[in-house]
Amino acid sequence: MLNCSACVNELDLINLNPSFVRLNLSLGLTSVEYDPELEKIKKMIIFNDKNSSTNVFCLKNLQSLQLINTNLSLLPDISNLKNLELLQIESTCTLTKYYIPPEIGELTRLSGLILRNIYNLTYLPDEIGQLQRLQSLTLAQLPSLQNIPSISMDNLTKLRTLSLEDIPK
Repeated sequence: MLNCSACVNELDLINLNPSFVRLNLSLGLTSVEYDPELEKIKKMIIFNDKNSSTNVFCLKNLQSLQLINTNLSLLPDISNLKNLELLQIESTCTLTKYYIPPEIGELTRLSGLILRNIYNLTYLPDEIGQLQRLQSLTLAQLPSLQNIPSISMDNLTKLRTLSLEDIPK
């Protein structure tokens, strides 16, 4: 488990790894969206960063997390992100063993989940069915996926968009 109490505020977490953040949202850069009035980090895009810090899981006010071509794996600590509304994971890195921890079911505000190009993802946890606010689910280019938890999908009453592309039958 991460020790998130070591930092007073969210900027302290980011400053633990100063090379982690760029100030603009240009294509191809790891970046954050910071609300100076609330002193909260709302959005983080980690792009092509092979040395990402797990401190991202301490950002309790984070609303959007995009992990694109990074070695950062989802940990049980993802349950700390209680305000997360969008989670996007894309990777062409075949070296990293990806799995979605069951704690994803604790993200009660999650409305969008995008899993794309994750070659080593073999299963989705049943706890995805606990995401009662989920409106959009995209599963694309997941060649190793062995199952989609169909029973738990019945609980996703707010789901409006389900996109399945190039996944095994």
